[in-house]
Formats: sequence, C-alpha cells, structure tokens
Amino acid sequence: MHASTKTYQIIIIGAGPVGLSLANLLAPYGIAIAVFEKSGSIYPSPRAVHIDDETVRIFQAMGILPQLQAFIEPFEHMQFISAKGKLLYQMCLYEGKKKYGHHPANWFLQPELEKILRQNLAKYPLVDLFLNQELIAIQDKQLLIKNLVSKQTASYWATYVIGCDGGKSAIRNLLKIPFQNLQFDQKWMVVDAFLKSPTAIDLLPTYHQQICNPKRPVTYVPGVKLHRRFEFMLLPNENETTITQAANVAKLIRPFIAPEKLTIQRATVYSFHGLIAETWQQNNFFLAGDAAHLMPPFAGQGMCSGIRDAHNLAWKLAAVLTTNAPTSLLQTYQAERQTHVTEMAKGAINIGKLVQTRNPVIAQLRNMQFFLARHIPFIAQIMQKDSLRKRPYERGMLGKKHVLAGQLMIQPLVQNLAGKNLLLDELLGNSWAMLHLTPALAYGKWMHILLEKNGIKFVNIMQHFKEENGQLTQWFYQQKISFVVIRPDRYIFDAGKAGEEEEVLKNLDFSPSQNELLS
Repeated sequence: MHASTKTYQIIIIGAGPVGLSLANLLAPYGIAIAVFEKSGSIYPSPRAVHIDDETVRIFQAMGILPQLQAFIEPFEHMQFISAKGKLLYQMCLYEGKKKYGHHPANWFLQPELEKILRQNLAKYPLVDLFLNQELIAIQDKQLLIKNLVSKQTASYWATYVIGCDGGKSAIRNLLKIPFQNLQFDQKWMVVDAFLKSPTAIDLLPTYHQQICNPKRPVTYVPGVKLHRRFEFMLLPNENETTITQAANVAKLIRPFIAPEKLTIQRATVYSFHGLIAETWQQNNFFLAGDAAHLMPPFAGQGMCSGIRDAHNLAWKLAAVLTTNAPTSLLQTYQAERQTHVTEMAKGAINIGKLVQTRNPVIAQLRNMQFFLARHIPFIAQIMQKDSLRKRPYERGMLGKKHVLAGQLMIQPLVQNLAGKNLLLDELLGNSWAMLHLTPALAYGKWMHILLEKNGIKFVNIMQHFKEENGQLTQWFYQQKISFVVIRPDRYIFDAGKAGEEEEVLKNLDFSPSQNELLS
C-alpha cells in the first residue's frame, strides 16, 4: 500500500439518504468511517417523498426521530382516479393498527432528512464527511478520489467499501457489474411545487392520487406542509427539453390548480426503470440503494428499500469488524435483500402498469378490475398483495425452527418498570435480543452462557416491562411460541416453544455454507 494512502475501516461513496443512514447506523460501533459525496451541498428538492413504517423505525434506531417528526405527515389511502375525475378504486394503506410502531405510509421532506442525518453524524469523531469528492478509479483495491474544487487526487483504502452513489453508481460501473432488467422503462416529468399561501391548501386534493387518464397518466402527491408534486407521463415523441419549459409545465398543471398559486421549484424528466444489479458484493465492495436496484416510484419503495439495505448491511459489517464474526456473514446481505427488493420492484411495476396504460380498450378492462375490487373483497386482497409486495426474508442469516424466521418483528407500545411508555425497540436496544414469556432463571446456567456468548440481550415479558393492552403477549399466544430471537435489524432470527431455546441458540452460527445461502 502506498505510504500516502489514507485508510479507514469503512468507506461509503455517496451521501444521500442511504449512504448517510448507513454511516449513522455504523458510527455507534466506534468504526472509522469516511463518506465521500460528489455534490457540495444537499440537493434542495425533495426527490423521494414517501417513507413507510419500517423506514421510520430505522430512523428511530438512529435516534433522529424527534427531529424528523416535524417533516413527516402520515396518510391512509392511494386513490385511482378516472379520466373524468371519478374514483375508480381506493387502496387502503392503514387499517388502524401500527404493527411496527409507526404509521405505515408517510410523506416526508428529503432535504430535511439529509440535513438531520448529517447533523447526527457530526457527533461521531471517527466519521469524516467529504464533499465535492468524486470517485474516478479503483486501483489495487485503492480508491482514487478527485477533489472537484482543488482538482487534486488522493488515494484511500478501507476494509470495506459501500457504493451508495445512486443509479449511475461510479462503483458499480467501475466494477463492471451489470443490471438485470425487469422490463419497465418509461419517462415521466416530475414537478415539485410549493403553495404560495396556506389558504390555497384546500384547492388541491388531500389524497394521494394516481390519475388513470389514457390521454396522459398523472400522479399527484399532497406532500408535507405546502409541498405538492405532480408527475406527468411523457407521450411518444415529446421532447424532454421542451416539456419542462415553464409555459408547458403551467399548461399541464392548470387543470388541477392555477399555476400562479404555486412556486415551481423544479421540473425535470426521469426515466422510471426496473433494474436489479446482478451482484451486490464483489470482494470487499458492496452496493446499496439505487446503486443496487432501481424501481419506478408508484409504490414509494425506492428509497425505503435502500434504507433497508443499509440496516441489513450495517449490523453485519459491525459484527465482522468489532466482534470477529466471520466474513461469510456478509454473504447473507445479497441473499436476503436481493429477492426482497426484486419483489418490491415488481409490485411497483404492477401499479405502474395499472396507471400508465394508454390503450383505451385495456384501460376499460382495468377500470372493470377496479370495479370488481371495490365490490369483491377477495379481488381487492389479490390486487393489494400483488402491488404491495413486502415479503419476509427466505434465506440468509436465519434459523430453521419456526415459520416466523425472516419476518419483521412487531413493535407494540410497552411500559418500562418505571411506568414510562416506550416502543419495544427502545426497551430492547439495537442489539440481538431474546424476548421470552418465562424467566431466564428457570433455564439454569447454560442459558446465560449461550446468551452471553452470542451477545443476546434477554428480556422477559413478565419481569422486565409492563403491557397495558397485552398486545405482545397476545401475539406470542397467537404464534404459539414462548420465545423469539430478534436480530439487530429487527428481523426475527427464529422462535420456538419452551424447551427449544438451546437448539435455536446453537443454530445462531455466523458461518452458513454457500449451499444454505442459495437454497
């Protein structure tokens, strides 16, 4: 290694929401981290606009939720609207239960999120954030990074490098990693605008709408505070430069609201893709977020999926770097995340196909499908399941005892022994945990040895906290289990009945074989 090469344990390329989230999740472990970002400042427009309950839960784990709450607004439905403005179908996103501790669907302001993530990162002395820095080459596992201000190039090395640098990822391109194409490619113009006055709020719908107009499909987002978004599908032969001109943007917006009542922040054309990188790990390099996968925005899961990547990868990198877990643990990252993301992308594509058909005959058949879904619950359930494809993990760092392995753990509200209301994760912390209905003392010394060996926090429902409504205890009885082992990313490793604890804990092996990963 060259004497002037600067070294870190982790280098993250890209300081968007995914890269910053990964750094915030890794930093509490005392890991030396460098984050390199090509831009000199936070992008001012809200590119991503939706976060789900799992994503909010991850921000909860970072400790930034109190600051972020002012920039989050929950919503309950997505409406599909006909060309004549009639409601075709209303997809329910919230049924009155916060299964994971937070509202399932929320608008948010991305620039504010990035600002909060950067501010939180600043409190960690081992984390360096470098702006105006562009990755230009990878030579002998070293990164050559150019300072876009001074034009000087420096060499960096890290034990692990993660590319969180978006759809045009420099790392993915330099490593020559190809995309798997899910056969979705359509250009849309995205218009971000802000109402000039709070009194104008009532002039636009309060619901998220997919306007299924065969002449030109439109998506409408009633965002946070005064922010509103319009997305217009480009028609064949339309020019990207021409359509984004102010007069043309105003013409498209006018059927919804007088353009004079809005401040247009940006109008830009995006190509909505369905693409999945074929490999997410190459030696000590990893891909996460849009660098690893691109999906159309109709399900609002693009950034959410990237944040899940960060959460999944962070605890595994930390285990390898700080607890001597074998590097084979890192192979479970792609094994778990790629299938999960592919299903999410297919769901978003399905919604997109419903919205953007321009064939009048197919549009009529689609409208009939919506009609049936409104009146036949079974069809509505199929449509919902086919569009919102959140799946459990099916392979990777998972136990083999119970069907719950791979599912996201619920997060009810509980009380600590002092009577303070807490969400479950706040009581468990961010490490491995075993939740049990039976006191640990009943299992003798071997139980404590196994728990300590694997770094698992033991929490007994009857002894260590209280429940007002008994939601957690009821869940245990419904699942017919006595205990559950929860990973740091809040996914369930395994669960079982009393007497099966030792078998489950002995399966907590950080070195699954490649055959097991691919089975």
